[in-house]
Amino acid sequence: MKTPLTSEHPSVPTTLPHTNDTDWLEQLHDILSIPVTEEIQKYFHAENDLFSFFYTPFLQFTYQSMSDYFMTFKTDMALIERQSLLQSTLTAVHHRLFHLTHRTLISEMHIDKLTVGLNGSTPHERYMDFNHKFNKTSKSKNLFNIYPILGKIVVNETLRTINFVKKIIQYYMKDYLLLSDFFKEKDLRLTNLQLGVGDTHVNGQCVTILTFASGQKVVYKPRSLSIDKQFGEFIEWVNSKGFQPSLRIPIAIDRQTYGWYEFIPHQEATSEDEIERYYSRIGGYLAIAYLFGATDLHLDNLIACGEHPMLIDLETLFTNDLDCYDSAFPFPALARELTQSVFGTLMLPITIASGKLLDIDLSAVGGGKGVQSEKIKTWVIVNQKTDEMKLVEQPYVTESSQNKPTVNGKEANIGNYIPHVTDGFRKMYRLFLNEIDELMDHNGPIFAFESCQIRHVFRATHVYAKFLEASTHPDYLQEPTRRNKLFESFWNITSLMAPFKKIVPHEIAELENHDIPYFVLTCGGTIVKDGYGRDIADLFQSSCIERVTHRLQQLGSEDEARQIRYIKSSLATLTNGDWTPSHEKTPMSPASADREDGYFLREAQAIGDDILAQLIWEDDRHAAYLIGVSVGMNEAVTVSPLTPGIYDGTLGIVLFFDQLAQQTGETHYRHAADALLEGMFKQLKPELMPSSAYFGLGSLFYGLMVLGLQRSDSHIIQKAYEYLKHLEECVQHEETPDFVSGLSGVLYMLTKIYQLTNEPRVFEVAKTTASRLSVLLDSKQPDTVLTGLSHGAAGFALALLTYGTAANDEQLLKQGHSYLVYERNRFNKQENNWVDLRKGNAYQTFWCHGAPGIGISRLLLAQFYDDELLHEELNAALNKTISDGFGHNHSLCHGDFGNLDLLLLYAQYTNNPEPKELARKLAISSIDQAHTYGWKLGLNHSDQLQGMMLGVTGIGYQLLRHINPTVPSILALELPSSTLTEKELRIHDR
Repeated sequence: MKTPLTSEHPSVPTTLPHTNDTDWLEQLHDILSIPVTEEIQKYFHAENDLFSFFYTPFLQFTYQSMSDYFMTFKTDMALIERQSLLQSTLTAVHHRLFHLTHRTLISEMHIDKLTVGLNGSTPHERYMDFNHKFNKTSKSKNLFNIYPILGKIVVNETLRTINFVKKIIQYYMKDYLLLSDFFKEKDLRLTNLQLGVGDTHVNGQCVTILTFASGQKVVYKPRSLSIDKQFGEFIEWVNSKGFQPSLRIPIAIDRQTYGWYEFIPHQEATSEDEIERYYSRIGGYLAIAYLFGATDLHLDNLIACGEHPMLIDLETLFTNDLDCYDSAFPFPALARELTQSVFGTLMLPITIASGKLLDIDLSAVGGGKGVQSEKIKTWVIVNQKTDEMKLVEQPYVTESSQNKPTVNGKEANIGNYIPHVTDGFRKMYRLFLNEIDELMDHNGPIFAFESCQIRHVFRATHVYAKFLEASTHPDYLQEPTRRNKLFESFWNITSLMAPFKKIVPHEIAELENHDIPYFVLTCGGTIVKDGYGRDIADLFQSSCIERVTHRLQQLGSEDEARQIRYIKSSLATLTNGDWTPSHEKTPMSPASADREDGYFLREAQAIGDDILAQLIWEDDRHAAYLIGVSVGMNEAVTVSPLTPGIYDGTLGIVLFFDQLAQQTGETHYRHAADALLEGMFKQLKPELMPSSAYFGLGSLFYGLMVLGLQRSDSHIIQKAYEYLKHLEECVQHEETPDFVSGLSGVLYMLTKIYQLTNEPRVFEVAKTTASRLSVLLDSKQPDTVLTGLSHGAAGFALALLTYGTAANDEQLLKQGHSYLVYERNRFNKQENNWVDLRKGNAYQTFWCHGAPGIGISRLLLAQFYDDELLHEELNAALNKTISDGFGHNHSLCHGDFGNLDLLLLYAQYTNNPEPKELARKLAISSIDQAHTYGWKLGLNHSDQLQGMMLGVTGIGYQLLRHINPTVPSILALELPSSTLTEKELRIHDR
């Protein structure tokens, strides 16, 4: 890879205009030569802080520099408390230097321990021996001779932190009268500076909190606050137009290149009414952020102050767009939707399944404390103050945040306030529609932002921070070329996004100065400036204001409905996997009369048409996508582009649309199925998928086989076979035996496909799966096995007995039968049901847990397995389902339409029409109920579930099964009949 300074890459000066690249050497010599005075010990506890003697010269220099600075004060000295500010500055310098140097110091301690040795009889004594070596200047000089880049960074960081503190104090003195008016009092003696509130930019500048003798606080921001001032006027305009509850934002004093900002504390709400108003305001702000194209409104930028959500950082209130979607993404329409919808604001939770960097919610509304990431790692020093000290990597856990409203010491459950959020959004959205002429006017409230400065974030800040942290590793501090190569990886993006060829040199220059890169432009302009004022032209084709006016023209009822649907879907993920229905079980009786097939078909079409309206299409309409709620195998609820699987992903909807096309003859449903399939393949990463027949690679194989069979399309069959190798590799490492989440469902599905196709390769993978499943089950403690189909003994027995019979494997037949016996011992005759061992003697009537699912397993086994008790158990399950299985929600997994499938399957396999007739009448009652109350889906607080097992797709699919029983049961992993020949059903290319 070429360096940024070769002719192949545009470059900017890496030495900044205000610096001399060798000044630091002389300055370092001077710092190390300063005698350390006893006075410094008052501010720095040498024995208590890690590697304290290394930092002492730099803190002595800081102390002397600030003391000399304060000596220049005369009449202004009464405005500050010198001793406290000295302590603040020393703390800031120490904190920053420790962050830069601790990796190298730990490394050097271990090198000394192995080479020259450390004195002491205990680990602590040997550490102290190393620490005391820095009392001699020669030790530090030797260190910086080895790591000259570290020397330069440490000197520069010390100097710029001191200069930054002086600048804040200078501005405070200059603006003292302004601040006095702001606080309506005179006792504003400055007592403390809290640096490091946020990232550092432009020579180490950062947001800083000033504390006064009165206890009052104010926030210093090292940027223009013109955007904040103008937003205040916009909020006044919104309030004047009648938005309720009225909004309030922090007071800002703009001083052009810097500004003072009202300090907002987290405060409790005092009543339920205040919480309701809080979330109504959240909805209003979300509509504003959507209109403006705001980004980066994450949890640290929102503070819950009583009934007011307070946005405390507006530098990304407007944003522009490089519009590189076609070159940067294989799915540009989806990427554009994610960034240009309400999700782009980052106020709402959104998960990108293929994301490599973030797996936790950092949104303003949803993010909170104590959430552990599996992808983000942090380094922690263990064995401190010993010669065994080291850095260990640990999962990142979110820290305390202030973005959640509380009442009586408890966080409000946003699931109870989703209607308030959507109502606030809707009111603000319609206010914009009603006032569109004034908003579009060049003298109106939008164009008033034209000259305001905003920040443009080209890459997520945590990406820059990750590289800066890596650059402090000793390997990158010995010679410039190593550190340069680290930052050269920023060029990789240019192959996909050409505009970055102009951006990357500026990013690297600021990173080399150990700053987070910072870029600004005006709302009405297109020229970007970097953190040091250098222009970057021709990046944007239009201004932010032009983008907002374009969006204003796109507002309407269809867009409003789409954004509200996204809001509801997103907020449903904050219910912490609450499967408990928010409604009581509704007594339900069969309808008094049957209805024609067209009644069921019209309802299925209505569901299909609603999903069609949600599709995100590529321009050529060859690919389409959906954003919706997904429930992972660990029951974590997310909103994201739909995953591939059948449970709640794309394939389930594809199968529904394909059947809908066959039943109606409407080709647009087939087109939608094909487009969704193409969109799924564009996003597909089989190497990251689990094995599951409902969520994972098994689902992919099964879904494509079903589609190919019902279309009699051998090309789709061959496409399905492409994933067998991935599935075979995956099952060998699978740790979950379950029917829905793991190996049991995969084994059953593979066995049924083998029995249909006689494809030897399928049998090989089934054999591998059976072996792995048997080992997993043998390792389980007997009393830990659950009952039921999806996660328990019924699923294990069904899979093992089906495969064992096909393979004539006596050992697996014996193992499978043992799970039948185990589950029979958990049957309660009085309850006429099997105990649900999850919840202590509870009795469920769902497909996933309880009689309906167990009944399906017994029905399927009865087709080939000779066991006299199967029919008795089947009848018990059927009777229990009929008596107690309806009036829940309408989902397949744990609702009425899933329970109806037992009746349909029973009628199908026994040629008994009565259960089917009963099922149709119960389905009619469910439809009538839905006409009044809406569909009750499988996750509390969510009416936006599209998927097969929890959402409306499953309902629509089951309605088609009531019309045509040859539509394969997803709950039984059935396969459709096909006209394909045996040759067409087998793998073509071996």
